[in-house]
Amino acid sequence: MNEIRAIFDDIVADDRRASSVISQLRSMMLKGEASQEILDLNDAVRQTVALARAEMLARRTEVEVHNELASVRVKANLVQLQQVILNLLVNAADAMADIPPKQRRVEIAVDRSNNGYCELSVADMGPGIPVGMRGEVFKPFVSSKKGGLGLGLAICRSIIEAQGGKLFFDDGVKRGARAIVILPSA
Repeated sequence: MNEIRAIFDDIVADDRRASSVISQLRSMMLKGEASQEILDLNDAVRQTVALARAEMLARRTEVEVHNELASVRVKANLVQLQQVILNLLVNAADAMADIPPKQRRVEIAVDRSNNGYCELSVADMGPGIPVGMRGEVFKPFVSSKKGGLGLGLAICRSIIEAQGGKLFFDDGVKRGARAIVILPSA
């Protein structure tokens, strides 16, 4: 009974989060605005990884979070930031679907730079972004996934840019893909 109750609690929490994300995205798209608050980037990552726990278990994907810094404060919209992290996490898991489960690992790191910005990176061990797709991945309706809409990364970039940041992929990785989110420090 306790396990079933926990499953239903997860479903309710996911439903509330999805409703909040849709409402905030609608507001951002129509009015170009989103409320922002000062928050700890480490906490946002931990909360999002907890939300995605069941999904990552189902995909047999290990998630490792590196957050050596006690607090990394940014000014952002928590729900929208979580949506970006979740999208990058699911994309990373999708990229590794064809490799053996023991090799499926996503590494998330949070760091602070000297120039007043904070960095969040999400790296996978998949095949990486095909050379021909690298300039296209953030364009709407462009997808390398079979059946993908090609809107996830475009929306993620819009969310991050609306919060004064940048979203891009590291071209220098030797294996897999590494998405980088840069946000202003608070």
